[in-house]
Amino acid sequence: MRTLTILLAVVSFGALRWDGDPDETKRRLRLVAEPIIREVKPPSARVGEKVKIEGANFGTMPVVTFNGVRASVIKVEEDEIRVIVPTGATSGPLVILVGDHASAPVHFVVKGTSAQPVPTQPQASHDTSGTRSSQPASGAPVSFSRDIQPIFDRSCTDCHGGSAGMFLDEGESYANLVSVPATKGCTSEMRVQPGNAEASVLYKRLAGTSCGTQMPKKAPPLPADELALIRRWIESGAPNN
Repeated sequence: MRTLTILLAVVSFGALRWDGDPDETKRRLRLVAEPIIREVKPPSARVGEKVKIEGANFGTMPVVTFNGVRASVIKVEEDEIRVIVPTGATSGPLVILVGDHASAPVHFVVKGTSAQPVPTQPQASHDTSGTRSSQPASGAPVSFSRDIQPIFDRSCTDCHGGSAGMFLDEGESYANLVSVPATKGCTSEMRVQPGNAEASVLYKRLAGTSCGTQMPKKAPPLPADELALIRRWIESGAPNN
């Protein structure tokens, strides 16, 4: 009889806690699910550079640490976080905390720290503190991923992460620029006309020569060397390299 009473009490307690709403059940499960890191882009960066983390169960207020140093979170979605590598960070585990749950650590290389391994190939720098990636030698081919995308990351993506149909984020920028008609200012021309910088709305807006307000709109104009780099890339055929 005593055993039956205990069983009834347990069943009653469970019934009181579950309201039968499957959506509510899923919400509660999400609250306790540990965050999962699937990919970090780029896998190495300098202090002050932006990093995109893709995965799942990130919630709305995640805490991201680089080898124990907390980073500033600039964008959060359920499956994506964007952060800035914090001052004081060194190479080591990147971890996401959501409530009391932590992700499995992912090794991240903070360039310029003593713990970093020797890179197997050149890496782009997106440093917002004033140190920029080295320019390719005169006559050397310009790389879109190594030389051009970091310029967009530093100066453009805060506004052009989708506004006016313009996506300049890594992985999306090339398809949104090359041989794509402009939707604002000089709409009869292409955003990037391969082989012709003077006919490319991107270049003319950055140079401030025509097609509307000079870009970046809420920041100083691009340095002359970065503008020249974009021109070289377009004049060389705007390759996706």
